[in-house]
Amino acid sequence: MSGAALLRQGESEAEQRIRSLAAANGVVPTLDPDTTLDIEFGTNEDGGNTVMVSATRRIPTFFMHVLGRQHLDVASVAEATVPPLDMVLVLDQSGSMERSDAWDDFQTAAEHFVDRFDDDIDQVSLVSGTNVAEGLRLAGRRFDVGPVRDRSVRVVVLTVSNPDQLTTDVRADEIRSDDVYLFVIGLGNPGAPEIEVPDHDFMRMLANVDGNTDTTQLQGAYYFAPSAAELGDVF
Repeated sequence: MSGAALLRQGESEAEQRIRSLAAANGVVPTLDPDTTLDIEFGTNEDGGNTVMVSATRRIPTFFMHVLGRQHLDVASVAEATVPPLDMVLVLDQSGSMERSDAWDDFQTAAEHFVDRFDDDIDQVSLVSGTNVAEGLRLAGRRFDVGPVRDRSVRVVVLTVSNPDQLTTDVRADEIRSDDVYLFVIGLGNPGAPEIEVPDHDFMRMLANVDGNTDTTQLQGAYYFAPSAAELGDVF
């Protein structure tokens, strides 16, 4: 449900989206006394935010007039849940990141990204450094020793320029093997030599896009920001 996607930004934002979508489909109670739209927010036993939307609308009949039926009452109910999230954001601070003049934009984009989550149900932590493989190892440790909820969705978001492939691949596999989603954001540098351009195939392999690395592991996603200016949009 589209409105549920905005629950982390507050119930008012979610309700506004739901009412907007309902109006686009002709469900506008303020204009039609025979139309209703009810929106209920709550929390389930697993700590996830829930939203239930029920709508009714009276529509006139055509052929059923001969049977004395002048209208039909149509009803619809939908429910969606936003589960709690345990996320570790791994930021690459390597020299290649500095040479692409991306670090300031990186920090700003990361701050805005974290602001999108709900402090009441989500847990977000940060790991940063120049060794990407070590950053992934520490991210995995956060799930082992931190207060991770049983029913939460566990995610690692890796933002990187060009990591060492051998060690990074091993750490990424350890994370995915522990039923953690791995999302990878690769940063390019249009004016850089080829060695500083992300290896897109390797990045997709880290994230296990479409299960191309291991079909038994969770499938993440890979996003590419051609330059620091696009980081905000990618996040």
